[in-house]
Amino acid sequence: MDEEIDRLVIAVRADTQGFARDVGVMRDTLEGPLARGAHKASRLR
Repeated sequence: MDEEIDRLVIAVRADTQGFARDVGVMRDTLEGPLARGAHKASRLR
């Protein structure tokens, strides 16, 4: 039973690391266009 729990803990950690990496990639992908758009919109006033 302990081995099964250890295996599941490792799997959850791996899944959350992958999720965090994916969120970082999405943030980097969106940050450029969104930041440029926000800057452009702020100058329209």
